[in-house]
Amino acid sequence: MTLLLPASIVPAMFALAVTLAQATSPPRPVETGAKAQAQSLLREGTALFDRGEAAAALRKFEQAYAVFPSPKIWFDVGAAQRALDRPAEALQAFQRFLDEAPQAPAESRAEAKQAVATLMSALGRLTIVCPVSGADVSIDGKPAGVTPLAGPIWATPGQHQIAARREGMTPDVQDVAVTAGSEGTVTLVLRAAAPAAAPSLAAPVPTERPSPAALVSPAPPVGPSTAASPPAARPQRPLTRRWWFWTAVGAVAAAGVVGVVLSTRGHGTDVPGTTLGSQGFP
Repeated sequence: MTLLLPASIVPAMFALAVTLAQATSPPRPVETGAKAQAQSLLREGTALFDRGEAAAALRKFEQAYAVFPSPKIWFDVGAAQRALDRPAEALQAFQRFLDEAPQAPAESRAEAKQAVATLMSALGRLTIVCPVSGADVSIDGKPAGVTPLAGPIWATPGQHQIAARREGMTPDVQDVAVTAGSEGTVTLVLRAAAPAAAPSLAAPVPTERPSPAALVSPAPPVGPSTAASPPAARPQRPLTRRWWFWTAVGAVAAAGVVGVVLSTRGHGTDVPGTTLGSQGFP
């Protein structure tokens, strides 16, 4: 039996069918620019790794993960870290690859599992216990996570320094000895930091004005060096330099002359010659 539909309904049904087909069809994978850039960096890193330049290859792998964070890149990072003799970092990278990339090729996963087993046997495991949450844990100054940690810390054999720090609390730092294949527990205790001492207050300023007498500085005591000395005696002037001496001399001389004149007037009128000159008297 043939079902005849009105001509006006056919275009509407066709449009609906196209819409449903587009909604149910899976989206086509589109390779973004970031993914293409990451693949280019991975190829460069692989070429460097094959030439034995592990450090340069590691930088390329890390740049690729920063551009396009695919968990499969952790396998390449682990291989480079192992080549650089960084077993703890290599173990962490391979473990992340196994945890975050379950769909990776079976061959790569098997190789990663073998690497993890070998590295674990050569390292020591430390379980960090800290009652305070949100503390930054470090091993030898390198960040190891924030408490509570998701798992143990792997360390190479030897002495290591484990520390926990949190703002406003006193940090806890401990030295730990690690041996290959050993397991240990480190308990880090953080305590609230003591409050800073309040600054001392300055001495209060007096409000009353001092009396005028207090403003006058007392006179310094008079000592032997500062006592007033008696005035020095004035030197005696010789008699020949005093005016009254010559006045007296003059008076005596005048008296003598008068006496001579008076005594000679009775005997003559000649004026005797003197060294003082000739002077007549009436």
